[in-house]
Amino acid sequence: MRGADMTLTDEEIRVLLERAKSYMISRDKNLTGIKQALEIYNLLIKDAPLNPYFFSERAEVKYCLSTRIVQTELYDSAIEDIKYAIQLDPN
Repeated sequence: MRGADMTLTDEEIRVLLERAKSYMISRDKNLTGIKQALEIYNLLIKDAPLNPYFFSERAEVKYCLSTRIVQTELYDSAIEDIKYAIQLDPN
């Protein structure tokens, strides 16, 4: 990865997305993997804060976490991510 002031390359984004998706595939067995997927989407959003796809994917991760560890704040945060993704791209 690059420094905090540099944006991710397309290849870095592709690798991170693949990694996050693989963590989510194993979500039924691996709570740590879900948390790692959340960290990846947080990084991607920090790098590209206007990308609705990253927000919608992070919302799914937050929802999965909220159901696993029963944390209302995560559920509410997932809803906020979805609302923002729709706001960025209503289609």
